[in-house]
Amino acid sequence: MKRFWRPLKFAGLGLVALVALFVIYAAVADYRASTRLERKLAQLRAAGEPTQLADLAREPIRPENNAATYFDRAESGILAIDKEVWATYEAASEVDQKAFDALRLTPAMQNSIRSSLDAYPQAIALLERAADCTDYDPQLIMKDETGNFLADLGKLVADQLPKIQNQRAAMRVLDYHALLMLADGKPEEALRDTLVMLRLSRKFEQDAMMVGYLVAVACRNIALHRVNEILRLGPIPDPARKSLDLELSLADEIESYRRALKRERIYGMQMFREMSLGRSQFVPINLEWLLCGMFKNDECSYLDLVSEQIAEASGTSAQFDEAKFRNAGTLTRSVLPGIQAFHSAKCHDEARIRCLRILNAIQRHGPIGVGALHLADLGLPAEATIDPFNGEALNVKKTDDGWLVYSVGKNLKDDGGKLDESMTDVGLGPYEPSPPNGNAEEGETGGP
Repeated sequence: MKRFWRPLKFAGLGLVALVALFVIYAAVADYRASTRLERKLAQLRAAGEPTQLADLAREPIRPENNAATYFDRAESGILAIDKEVWATYEAASEVDQKAFDALRLTPAMQNSIRSSLDAYPQAIALLERAADCTDYDPQLIMKDETGNFLADLGKLVADQLPKIQNQRAAMRVLDYHALLMLADGKPEEALRDTLVMLRLSRKFEQDAMMVGYLVAVACRNIALHRVNEILRLGPIPDPARKSLDLELSLADEIESYRRALKRERIYGMQMFREMSLGRSQFVPINLEWLLCGMFKNDECSYLDLVSEQIAEASGTSAQFDEAKFRNAGTLTRSVLPGIQAFHSAKCHDEARIRCLRILNAIQRHGPIGVGALHLADLGLPAEATIDPFNGEALNVKKTDDGWLVYSVGKNLKDDGGKLDESMTDVGLGPYEPSPPNGNAEEGETGGP
């Protein structure tokens, strides 16, 4: 019997020793990872970068200067108008729906939009006031009088989602009004609506994380396509064109992209922190403490990824190198496709803004013969004529139907200005029957 128990005893002692060695290894790994992570966080703090949600809390601004004040007042009217117009569209005949999609309002759709807007006359006026405000703070992140933080990450995300949905509804309502102005033969008033849309989109970007930024881009995309159509429908006074170019020049995609990444970084850090503290739903709680070092090393890779994207925000789409982080942690690798799509959406937005500035400048200069156009002669800053996907000049072609201005898109190939749903090229061309209606990267077609 002793001979039987002796091997078991040594095996048990060996197992205990192995467990002890693993625990020591995990503790050392956690210490090293913690030191590495703290060093990176210290560098961010030293640079004045936010590292926790409380760092995003802003000093209160005067309500009359806050676009959110007027946007909140307009919300009920916005949602009611959007609901009524959508219901009319859904109940309309296929002919009426196709006419609406093609920028031609049938009498039935005109009456629906007009009656909805008349029922809530303050909605458009409040959105215009919001667009004219100097700042925008939806006050989702606040501190009380004692400095205590009043919102956690989950609450912030939950509170942000309905705001984002209402932002898109506001863009649609302004777009309805622009369509009605076009139907009434008032293109300059329609253009004024799109300027309000562009100004609001810039404000929506100010305090957005990644999803909020993408929605702001989608909102601006609605405006850009509507402006493209307005410019091609008839003459626009020169002062209105100057106002349009000024507004487009104020869209700072690079800074907005960086700001959204910094805020998104805090969200990612919070997720890693919850895992390292044993609150993850992905790993059994009794094992998480042994994996803290792994989570923290993964978080370091994540911080490196975001920092690199912030530093290279002004670069082209071709400069995004996913291969650099293929050996990073599992969670960092899992966010790579999202970061890449985020970067691509930024480039799409930049391309469309620049294409519209070029189109507007061409029309301001008057008739130009085929082959006689030089981008340098349009009076635009050099960077406004550069393709954000490949760093070269944007493509401009004169067709029988009008000017085609486009980027090569994410495949980095000139496909001749192919602007269909495949989005092979990215830009603005002559009027199409079913124009994109607000998706940041793959435009939605049809419907209000």
